[in-house]
Amino acid sequence: MDGSILFDGATIENIIENAQALLTAPSLEVLFKALIYYYENDAFIVFPKK
Repeated sequence: MDGSILFDGATIENIIENAQALLTAPSLEVLFKALIYYYENDAFIVFPKK
């Protein structure tokens, strides 16, 4: 790794807010999966609506 930052703070907040809007209480594992999904797809992960 070259030391570059993958996400800025606002992007991380948006990814977490998206997961929280779609899931009642997303676990740390789910939030991590959402971050990985965003990194790989440049899009928010889609969860079933609550």
